[in-house]
Amino acid sequence: MKRNLLALAGFLFLAIGAIGVVVPLLPTTPFLIVAAACLSKGSVRVHDWLIHRSFWGPLLSDWESHGIIAMRAKVLSTLLMVAFASYPLAVMDFSVYLKGAAVLSIVAVLVFIWTRPSSAR
Repeated sequence: MKRNLLALAGFLFLAIGAIGVVVPLLPTTPFLIVAAACLSKGSVRVHDWLIHRSFWGPLLSDWESHGIIAMRAKVLSTLLMVAFASYPLAVMDFSVYLKGAAVLSIVAVLVFIWTRPSSAR
């Protein structure tokens, strides 16, 4: 039962991560990391498939092995978050509290990303 729930959670987080590729304020990498963690216990076969994908496999295996987020991934994620969030925050008319929550969320994610190591020591 526990394996099935972990596999289901892994697939759910994998789907959310895939959606995050195209939705601006939805981060991809954290959901893929959680998906890989769930799938490592719930479905080893799918976990191995995920880790061996050329697109995100190296990012996930670096994270699992050493807690590393590559410098290229840090820069790219920062640029994309800022680029995709700037227009709605600057131009669209919605509550200043929602804008503040969005900015705080982005800052929290960026702090997390930039405080992780970039290479194995």
